Amino acid sequence: ESRKKRTRRLRRRREDSEESELLPLRPMGLLTLPANVEGGGGSSNASAKSVHFHPSGRYAGVHQSDGKEVLIFRVRSKEESRKKRTRRLRRRREKGKGGAGGNNAEADAAAGGAPGAKGKKNKRKRGILDSDSESDGEDDDAAAAAAGAIAPQHDVEAVSAQDEFEYLATIRASHRLRGFSFLPTRKSIRVACALSTNSIEVHAVKKVKGTADVYEATRVRSSDMYGHPTGIRSLALSSDDRRCLSVSKNVAKVWNVGNRSCLRSLPLALPPRRDGSGRGGRRAAHCYGLCSAFLPGNAHAAVGTREGHLLILDVDSGDVVHAEENAHDGAIWSLDVKRPLVKSGTMRFQVQGEEDDMGESESIAVVTGSADKSVKFWDLLRGDDKHGPELEHSRTLKMSDDVVAVRYSHPSAESVAETDDRGASKRMVFVSTL
Repeated sequence: ESRKKRTRRLRRRREDSEESELLPLRPMGLLTLPANVEGGGGSSNASAKSVHFHPSGRYAGVHQSDGKEVLIFRVRSKEESRKKRTRRLRRRREKGKGGAGGNNAEADAAAGGAPGAKGKKNKRKRGILDSDSESDGEDDDAAAAAAGAIAPQHDVEAVSAQDEFEYLATIRASHRLRGFSFLPTRKSIRVACALSTNSIEVHAVKKVKGTADVYEATRVRSSDMYGHPTGIRSLALSSDDRRCLSVSKNVAKVWNVGNRSCLRSLPLALPPRRDGSGRGGRRAAHCYGLCSAFLPGNAHAAVGTREGHLLILDVDSGDVVHAEENAHDGAIWSLDVKRPLVKSGTMRFQVQGEEDDMGESESIAVVTGSADKSVKFWDLLRGDDKHGPELEHSRTLKMSDDVVAVRYSHPSAESVAETDDRGASKRMVFVSTL
């Protein structure tokens, strides 16, 4: 009986403590950006996707659902929040002058002053924490209540979200964000961002030198997590079997076959057009890679895209040295390379029309098969040291169906095999007879 009585007593005590800990929740207002910040003043319609706090609890980050931005806020102390609330109510009272005296008396009482106080207290100088870019909170709360973001029972006299949180800076990543987290640092603010490109960026938020309360975010580190974020559409081995090229959406990666490590990532994008001065006149457009092959010498690679473009990549620098835009009217499903003669273990790279020691003309050729029901043949011309090799269209072979695969019978052959989209039709063509 004593044990049962003790159990009932402990259960009642536990129930009483749980009831005492259940405090009522109240809305604290809408957290908006300052008017002088891009997307501030309530003009941004982006919703919050996730919220994280710094391990110290002094900072908070909000990931915007529209992609690349993380908003960083500082959490004010209780004393700072109280001062901010006092200033907000004082401004509210000053705006409401000329109204009913009872309202002013209530505002005076809430701000900690006497109901009929006059004079210097209402006209004291602005403090360090006051700034022209800060709103008084009244307009934000009213707009939020009208939009349904704040319940009608919100008490404007209580501490609001604008009183407790201060905007610091906006982190802008290079690609769309998947998530972010604060790093456990003490003296600085560092945020790790996971991107949709399967890479991680670290950004630091620091105070701008020579300013009192202006912060900026800068990227301090970027780390590639190697693997492709989307499906791999093509693989190609170099002639010496030392390197492998994998192609997926918007990116190609070069791998070391020996130790299975990623050497570099190559973005698949159309380079800006070159005008007379050699400077680009158009913004780069990303491409979806479908097929690939190393060119002789293994210093360059050819990539066919879903948009019908044919790209030549510099494997060492990662640049697109040549782009044959709209090489086909449909997706390029397959490509192959006809290589020149091999002498003394060295691949010969000759200019089109140049004769070898035997008096025979030899050149590197590329064949492509596309969804536009055509097979196209290209000659690879040596470019200058600045722009690299280029492609020149030589002939076109029309087919009755989509061409999904093309191959030379052997590296320096004069015949090519094609397959249609159903795999039921195969065709062998002698290039010299076209």
